[in-house]
Amino acid sequence: MIVFSTHQYVLAHGKRPSGIGLWAFTYGGDEGEALFAPHAMSLTDAKKWVAAVVREKAAAAGFTGAVVIEVGP
Repeated sequence: MIVFSTHQYVLAHGKRPSGIGLWAFTYGGDEGEALFAPHAMSLTDAKKWVAAVVREKAAAAGFTGAVVIEVGP
């Protein structure tokens, strides 16, 4: 299961993320990994892209739990 959080983005920008941009994401807590969208894209498409990347990495590591992905500020 993948859950998206926008908490850090909202703190930094004072609004919810939306639109087209060069999106950044983090996952894995304090020691987590940052992932950057390969090109400008809508937030919806960027979330689909990062979810696929994280699912693949989690499966390769044998992880089956929930993953929280933070939309970066």
